[in-house]
Amino acid sequence: MSKILRVLTLLSLGYVIAVWDAHAYDDVHTRLVGGDHKCSGRVEVYLGNHWGTVCNHGWDLRDAAVVCRELSCGFAYSTSHAFRFGRASGEVVWRNVRCSGDEFSLDLCERTLNDGICLHNEDVSVECTVEIHTPQIWYNTSAEAPSGWVLKGQNFNVTCSTQQGYPGGSFQLRFIRPNGTVRHTLPALSNSVTFTFSNAQSSNEGYYCCLYKVQVGGRMFISRESQPLPISVKGITKFEYFNFKDLNSADK
Repeated sequence: MSKILRVLTLLSLGYVIAVWDAHAYDDVHTRLVGGDHKCSGRVEVYLGNHWGTVCNHGWDLRDAAVVCRELSCGFAYSTSHAFRFGRASGEVVWRNVRCSGDEFSLDLCERTLNDGICLHNEDVSVECTVEIHTPQIWYNTSAEAPSGWVLKGQNFNVTCSTQQGYPGGSFQLRFIRPNGTVRHTLPALSNSVTFTFSNAQSSNEGYYCCLYKVQVGGRMFISRESQPLPISVKGITKFEYFNFKDLNSADK
């Protein structure tokens, strides 16, 4: 956006005053700083060649909603003083930001240049809900097992994976079988985690589903469950399976 010519019409006085916003630049970006992830922290805007903060004068959840939308986060659920995200350096650049809540970026909202009025103890922060993707699920076992099966007595792994992970997140594997449901949970140290099962038996037959969950700002966010993964246990040993393959080969 080029420099904005703001026109203030003073009807009572019958004339027009034109004011140039010297802080309006072609590339204005917004970020959240100091939080656990990109959707939480102190609001900062990039004007030309430096980052600056935003004063909380006139700020509310409608303004916060625009920040969350611009950063491709979820919904704004909290906005407050930014001191808990650390003290900022540089200048406070904007105050009296007024968004309708429908804008696609903070730069499209009305605002006033700070001009030294606000200090950093009035910086504003925003916390957005995080975007939780539905996990993917797959399994691995011995190469000799038929597709969709696990050989009895063999080990198998079920892996849960998500596109975007967050600090403190975890994966839950839900195992659904005729006589009930069993849940296993592992911390998400990366974007995927593997659950290992040894000595497969008929009790391991059923449907496996993954979900991802993380607590942010005192709130728990939980993904949708993955598509169910059916696993059957082949009731023969590995030795019997090889004999079966050899017999089939001999018949051919």
